[in-house]
Amino acid sequence: MLVELKTQKFNYADMAQLNMYVSYYRENMITDGDNAPIGILLCTDATTEMVKYATAGMDENLFVSKYLLQLPTREIFIEFLNKEIKCL
Repeated sequence: MLVELKTQKFNYADMAQLNMYVSYYRENMITDGDNAPIGILLCTDATTEMVKYATAGMDENLFVSKYLLQLPTREIFIEFLNKEIKCL
C-alpha cells in the first residue's frame, strides 16, 4: 500500500504522481504471491466530480479521501453520529 498525504486540496497532478508510484511499484517491487499495490491519496479537500474525472482510466486500486486538520467539536460529532444511526 502506497499512501500520499498532501497538505492541500485534491489536485489531478497529485493523482498522476501516485499512479506513477503504484505503476513503478507493480513493475519493480512486487514478488510472486504479492497482491496488487493499492494507492491512497489523502488531501484536505476533494470533490467527487474532480476525483471521478481525474481517476478515469487509471488503475482501479487508486483511492482518494480527505482528512480533517482538526477534530470536530463534541456537538458536531454527536450530530454526525445521530444522523448515521438514523440511516441504519
